[in-house]
Amino acid sequence: MYLAAVQSVFKQLPIIIPKRATPHKLDSIFKKTSQRTSYCIIFPVQAEQFITNKPTLAGPLVSKFALLHPVQIDNEEEILAACLVLQSSFQNDPLFSVYEQNTIKRAAMIGNIVAHAVRTTTERGTNFLFCPFYIQPKISKAVACIVSTPPGGKNPWGTEPGSMMLMGKQFGTSTLRVCKNFDLLTEKCCGQVENHYYVALIGCTKPGHGIGKAIMSIPMDIAAQVGADFYLENSTQDNTKFYEGLGLKQCGELVLSNNGISATCWALRKDPHNNDAITEMVKIQ
Repeated sequence: MYLAAVQSVFKQLPIIIPKRATPHKLDSIFKKTSQRTSYCIIFPVQAEQFITNKPTLAGPLVSKFALLHPVQIDNEEEILAACLVLQSSFQNDPLFSVYEQNTIKRAAMIGNIVAHAVRTTTERGTNFLFCPFYIQPKISKAVACIVSTPPGGKNPWGTEPGSMMLMGKQFGTSTLRVCKNFDLLTEKCCGQVENHYYVALIGCTKPGHGIGKAIMSIPMDIAAQVGADFYLENSTQDNTKFYEGLGLKQCGELVLSNNGISATCWALRKDPHNNDAITEMVKIQ
């Protein structure tokens, strides 16, 4: 019963159950996950079939990772774990570097900002997903996290009051204009917020292993099921091809400048109704 319920929502991202799991252990797993929407169980005997049927998504994942364990973030322990992943991913982000060049100071500021974004979005009941992936068991571990706001939610980088207060306090009042520009960029690229899923943060501790693609598939699948747009802003040009490979198209640019230093943020969007219609680039400076 539990298995059927969760598979109906997340059909593509597996948890691989250990071969020695007892019936009691399996029943315990299903009961614990029955109230969540971010689980899909794949048993070892099904792993090879999963690779064959879903090569583009599962491909090397099932063979490379011993355990894929996606969970929806809904308690303080999971929030703190997500913050650690995201802080390490964003401490050298070009956008934040524009406003604070000192790496030590910037790391401390970003920790507060990421924690704020994670907590406020969690309070709105959104789909926070925190995924540990074990690469070659007993050798190394990679962790990924994605924070997304569903249709109707407020962009945590925009003019939401708590966000503006925090950005102003951490990076100075000059960043308040940046908050307004993020709202303007979203509005021009997507229209009303009721129409799209907004990805506020995505990060992982070991890039290049397919973790980002796997975790991105979760909110993208949800957006497709409800016919909503999927939207994010990318601050690293090298990542643009990665997002385009997932079907997103560039729709805008936001240039941030401070004391002669500048960085570009690229907006990308996927329209489930007519993705080819995204042709005109919005540019904001």
